[in-house]
Amino acid sequence: MSSAPNPAQDPIQTFLPWANEDERKLRQRLLKAQTYATGLSASATSTRAQGLYRLIVTVAGERAFAPASCDELKDTADGLVRLLMVAQMFERTEGAHG
Repeated sequence: MSSAPNPAQDPIQTFLPWANEDERKLRQRLLKAQTYATGLSASATSTRAQGLYRLIVTVAGERAFAPASCDELKDTADGLVRLLMVAQMFERTEGAHG
């Protein structure tokens, strides 16, 4: 099975066809973070966690298609992972009480 992305299913390939492999993978990482945070937000009971999930969704969606270097994309993705960890901590410690 080929690991090459299907352009019909890869928005990065569709909208940024000039992106090299490293850039494409980083942008896909942002889109995965957006999708993951969207799902977690739907079931979150902590208002702080919900707010952070919404922030992750917004930033990931904006940065996935914005002009940026690979270093900037990596920094953004790494920062979103940290926010995700904080959101999950709030969800564990506050739950329905936060």
